[in-house]
Amino acid sequence: MMMPAAAHIAETEKLMTREPAYRTVYTDIKEKIRDGSWPPGTVVPTEPQLEKAYGVSRTTIRKAIGMLSQEGLLQVRQGQGTIVLEPTTAQDLTRITSVAETLSAK
Repeated sequence: MMMPAAAHIAETEKLMTREPAYRTVYTDIKEKIRDGSWPPGTVVPTEPQLEKAYGVSRTTIRKAIGMLSQEGLLQVRQGQGTIVLEPTTAQDLTRITSVAETLSAK
């Protein structure tokens, strides 16, 4: 049975505007870190546990974890798990600021 043209177009637009799965996982984990649900030192659930919780593939989990690691929020330790790191204060190096100014902006 063929889908009416308008319904097909609406379905296609919905698929095109949907956020990628890795981005959803990335955003959710980042929020858990930011809001303190996962404080520094917390061992993140294993990849299989995250796969099951989010209903996505291991590749998707690894991409999200990799992005968070690159941002300095997580550290992946082979054989030990993934750990939430202490937040760091980044300074904008495109202009000169004092340490106090950088910290007050956070």
